[in-house]
Amino acid sequence: MTRQPKSSSDGNRSVVPLAFHHFPRDYDQETYHRALTLIEETGNIARAHRTLKAELEAQGKPVPSYDTLWRWAEKSKDLIDKVRADKREEIVAVAGEVALAMAERLLETYEDLSPGQLPVAFGIAMDKRMAWDNAGRNGQQVNVQFNFYTEED
Repeated sequence: MTRQPKSSSDGNRSVVPLAFHHFPRDYDQETYHRALTLIEETGNIARAHRTLKAELEAQGKPVPSYDTLWRWAEKSKDLIDKVRADKREEIVAVAGEVALAMAERLLETYEDLSPGQLPVAFGIAMDKRMAWDNAGRNGQQVNVQFNFYTEED
């Protein structure tokens, strides 16, 4: 869209910006409420967005972006808290499964590790364990790992 420059009384020209509006287009209330319902049902904004996208495309309606769904969900403190709690539980559950599998492999192979590799493997395992326990709790915490190596003669 081309804007014509606006002339002031003294002849100077300036470009007047368009009024800012967050959404690229307005969505109807039905879309808004359906999005929030899907977010609440699934507890996951990505899943809700995929479902909503399929529904709206079938109806020939414009589809709000993933970011727009996040913004809509953030308007309700209860809803966004539920989404974040569900996401944290899912991440911790998956991470726990991976940790168990890796711990089993470490226990099977730790006897083959050199004296220099043992503290590294132990340090990484402990760091990850603490990170999973603290996931989402200590925003200001920074975990530090020190690796000490010794030279063998």
